[in-house]
Amino acid sequence: MENIFNKFSRLDQMLRNLNKLENHSELYTPDKIVLEHQLKQFSNSEVYEKSLEKLQSLNNIHAEYQTSLTDVKSNIISLLRNLEVAFMQYDYQRYELSLSESVNIEEIVKHRRAGDSLLEYIIGLNQANSDWKFSSIDLNPTDDNFTSTIVAGDPLYIYGESELLGYAKQKLSESHNEFYANRRVRYYSDLNDLPDNSFGLMHCFGRYEHLPLDPIKDEARILITKLAPGGSLFFSYNDCEQRSSLEMCNGYRAYQTYTQMHNMYYGLGYDIQDNRSFDGGTHTVMHVKRPGKMVSQKINSPMLGIVRKELTPEQTEWIEAHRQTLLNQWISSVTNSPDYPGEFDVDKQRIIEYIQWNIDTVTE
Repeated sequence: MENIFNKFSRLDQMLRNLNKLENHSELYTPDKIVLEHQLKQFSNSEVYEKSLEKLQSLNNIHAEYQTSLTDVKSNIISLLRNLEVAFMQYDYQRYELSLSESVNIEEIVKHRRAGDSLLEYIIGLNQANSDWKFSSIDLNPTDDNFTSTIVAGDPLYIYGESELLGYAKQKLSESHNEFYANRRVRYYSDLNDLPDNSFGLMHCFGRYEHLPLDPIKDEARILITKLAPGGSLFFSYNDCEQRSSLEMCNGYRAYQTYTQMHNMYYGLGYDIQDNRSFDGGTHTVMHVKRPGKMVSQKINSPMLGIVRKELTPEQTEWIEAHRQTLLNQWISSVTNSPDYPGEFDVDKQRIIEYIQWNIDTVTE
């Protein structure tokens, strides 16, 4: 496999270098315009006519060169496509082998490592798209800090293998408390068991980079039925159109490209919203949505059909006692505390609105 990777890497670099070569054909037209304009000013235009002939010959030669250069690129692309097949076959072999092995939590957690710019982007996405009106889910719960950024989602779900779920519950109990880990979070090991048309936000970071395309496609088929219309799915993958990601294919990550992922999700019915690379192309995040408009059914639920009442002074004092600097931290703080003086589920909407209004007031 290392020999195949080295061949692919060299060919890929050759193609990148060829694509950097400048196309000088755009120089022909402005030069021709200048010469033809000046030619009209002279009765003896022989010298200009010769220059125009040479320019035309140069343009013809350049066109032939561009054609031959295209042939060179096509040949390299053909060789790369053949090697792509070998890459993908190797990915499937590794994947099949992993299914028969025990889950290595340490290895899974290591896969989620990322630079500060990517972490900030992920946290910002989660905070911007997590909404109490819709469920949220962490599809690779290896970092309880990530999970905490979608705490506003109601209910909050976690998906993974049984060993990973046990790890996630332990980390949430340590970083928050057992009430939060055991009462506020729902754990699933089978995507098919998740409720349909329910999720406003799904995120999966540090997982798909290590899977071949078919298992990702199988999950994507299921997830689009679980998303609410208009719901968002964010995920990271190994975009080998970025040189830094390609270099990680040598036995560590799977081979994927932006073109492959874009076409696959578009073909499954998703709307492609965004695609960004971080850390010099080492990490890439794609944002896709299920077509439709986000409309919550909770506006018709009996819980929200109760005549609206204001929070009592005792309840607002309790909320203030749990104040945090950031919005998601404050919401997490009150959500994790079991001593609310009232019915938390009934008042949750008003509690979040109170926090959002006061955070805005403080920062204005």
